[in-house]
Amino acid sequence: MRLDGQDRPLYPDGLTRFAGLDVVTVPALTTGETLVYDRAGCFLVVGDDFRITPSPEYAPAYQRNAVALRTVGEFTVAVPLPARSVRKLTITG
Repeated sequence: MRLDGQDRPLYPDGLTRFAGLDVVTVPALTTGETLVYDRAGCFLVVGDDFRITPSPEYAPAYQRNAVALRTVGEFTVAVPLPARSVRKLTITG
């Protein structure tokens, strides 16, 4: 389980890995529904306006003598063959 700078769970309402798979939140799914994907057929596309700016004035980072990074950019996911790469499962009981 990943923890934040204060040793609290980074995702307190869910798992980050299960049965060797990465768990990813998908807002459109209801409770009990799950997506399983083949990462070889799914691609993260990063726009050319991607920018990372250091911000030493962010209070939690400043308290730990660290630097926060503000990340701004356009991101999307491309799945050329969705029927082969992504499956929706319903988990019961």
